Amino acid sequence: MHRMVIGLCALLLTACVSITPMAPESAKNLKNSKVVVAFFDGVEQINYREDVYLVLAVAQVASNSVYSGHWDSNKDISAIHVSELGKLGIRAVSLYDSISDPERVELNGVQKDMYAAYTGANKTKDASLLNPRFRDLMVEKGNDYLIWITWLGYQFHMRTLGLQPMESYTSAFWIFDLRRNEVAWFGSISSLGTVSTEGQTGKAFLEKDDLGGLKARVAFMIKERYRTRVSAGITRDGLGKLMGLESKDQ
Repeated sequence: MHRMVIGLCALLLTACVSITPMAPESAKNLKNSKVVVAFFDGVEQINYREDVYLVLAVAQVASNSVYSGHWDSNKDISAIHVSELGKLGIRAVSLYDSISDPERVELNGVQKDMYAAYTGANKTKDASLLNPRFRDLMVEKGNDYLIWITWLGYQFHMRTLGLQPMESYTSAFWIFDLRRNEVAWFGSISSLGTVSTEGQTGKAFLEKDDLGGLKARVAFMIKERYRTRVSAGITRDGLGKLMGLESKDQ
């Protein structure tokens, strides 16, 4: 557990902006193709933020809890996306259900490199991000598209002045056309909301019962992000519409 005090600050929560959906023909091709889905967790920790009231200002204390080795987030979160994409007409399978143990070890290293390329100084987003070995192995297994998903980690923010805690994360999605070796779609999408800890500390709420709270909250947030919601007269498009897998009037 690492702790540090962050100076006076305000929490910036970013919503998805200016995402162009796939063309209808591309979306149709995706639905008629064999698709493999891979979520990769390059963070493997809970990022906590807690407000500290200083009368004239609010400081923020940051800490984290590493869950690497305690939760196979890659496999579990991939399965959630496979299920939700299936509701949008995508015939998808999870990478982690379709490769051998040695292949998983190899691709874990490959995906670490891809994550570093995306989150590093160059912020690689084009087709060069996809490692050739990853692409070749997926093609050998008969796949036409790879939906590769990663995130910047789950953040839990304990606020002061009686405000409910907030949870958030930002995911990045690539849809790689494996045959053409090109990116069919890319989107960086944030999800955030308030959560009740039922009187518990954030750590107890999320980490007790073998990370039961964290697993449940992440699953809930992912499923919610696939759905279009209207709040206070403002429509937030779900992932189906953002990707172009659903029409705007659905």
